Amino acid sequence: MKFGPEQSGRLIRGGQALGVGFAAVSSLIYLDGQAGKRRWPSAKTRLVGVPSPEVEELILSFPGIGSLGGAEQRQHIQRLIPGVPSAHFEYSTDRISIRGLAADVQAEAPAVKRVHIGGHSMGGPLGLETVRHARDTETKLGRVVLFCSPFGLSDGQAGKASKILKAIKWDPGPGHKFAFQAARGMLEGKSPRAAFELAKADATTGCSPRVWLSMRDILEGIKLAKHVGEYQEMVDDQTEIWYCMPEDPSKDTSVLTEMANEQYGEFAEQLGVPYLTWRIPNIGHAEVGPTVDHVLRYWEPGTEQETVDLVA
Repeated sequence: MKFGPEQSGRLIRGGQALGVGFAAVSSLIYLDGQAGKRRWPSAKTRLVGVPSPEVEELILSFPGIGSLGGAEQRQHIQRLIPGVPSAHFEYSTDRISIRGLAADVQAEAPAVKRVHIGGHSMGGPLGLETVRHARDTETKLGRVVLFCSPFGLSDGQAGKASKILKAIKWDPGPGHKFAFQAARGMLEGKSPRAAFELAKADATTGCSPRVWLSMRDILEGIKLAKHVGEYQEMVDDQTEIWYCMPEDPSKDTSVLTEMANEQYGEFAEQLGVPYLTWRIPNIGHAEVGPTVDHVLRYWEPGTEQETVDLVA
């Protein structure tokens, strides 16, 4: 093949076009990150509601990925454990870490000896791991209530979509959130039009996409079964685990609840603690209020449930 002035000119023009393309993409990435920072300005994680540093028994409520309803969830969860003070996390808009959340618990409630957990979606495994890291030799788990929580990343129906976008290394903004939600919708079987419409609605609402990325990475790293020995040290006769899921699992488009429920059941068996499954009619993913309403209609506090899989 001859390589003369004509070929050189084509390469130069092609290189110029490629350079312009990279510059345009870089500009869009930068602008998307700036838009994200304006829409979701930096804010630190807060543990809200701890009544006193001397509190010895506490309910901790952990919202899930994208959930900004921690305060409301906390109020509902407290109805299941009446008489015990409660607190909830408001996550940073930038990133969170399990060790950081644990440090907040140690700082705000250093005397706590009994911790009950309310976990909304990913807040379930996140809460368990936070308490494990925050514990001392006297810390015990009380009632752990999981609302459609994944046991790990493999239980998340958005796992494929999140893997597609895992390579992102810049400050994400609305454009990133739109791309993720559109990919997620199509992987869930929605039509492109429906997926795009939902993605447009979510692109500038809900949580910061920056913290979403950090939470996605945390979920990938959580291996509850690996730390069974440490969890066993936090178990006594007041420890129990409840799993709340839709009566029709197909209505949960975020978590494979049947799979997660089975894995949490095995985890509870390893710990030697009671495990109850509540199947709630007419709900989708992790609807805490309707779930608690339903449970309170059928549950009698103080009675011992003998069945492992309770269909209420």
